Amino acid sequence: MTRIALENEGFLDVDLSLDLKRVGKPVAAALARSLVSATLELPIKALAFDTYTGRVGRYLASFRPGVPLYAMCYRAHTMRELALVRGVEPVMFSPVSSKEQFTADVNKILIREESMTKGDLVGYIGGIFGSEIGATYMEIKAID
Repeated sequence: MTRIALENEGFLDVDLSLDLKRVGKPVAAALARSLVSATLELPIKALAFDTYTGRVGRYLASFRPGVPLYAMCYRAHTMRELALVRGVEPVMFSPVSSKEQFTADVNKILIREESMTKGDLVGYIGGIFGSEIGATYMEIKAID
């Protein structure tokens, strides 16, 4: 079954025309669509996001990006759920106080996992820095 699934996934392309029905967080959905779109025009190697519920990860995965998705999860339950979502690699993560700290901590994880090197572009979606749970910003930057 693994061989069949991997063979089929080789034919899936990014699909930005997908109309997400019943979107609970339209800002998160718009950020996810924009970031996946950016992977088509920029040499982005991975997308990373923080999540309490896994919603942003499901939005990102639904557009079928051609790059890995790294979910920085604050709950074990969310990690288990996202482990079943196509292309998502869940990682247990502790809340931080700023987006600068978030990107720095994510970069350390990506380098430690040997999936990224200095200079690689990574797209980030985050939201724990706003007044409510949900994605509130998007950023693309090189690992330094």
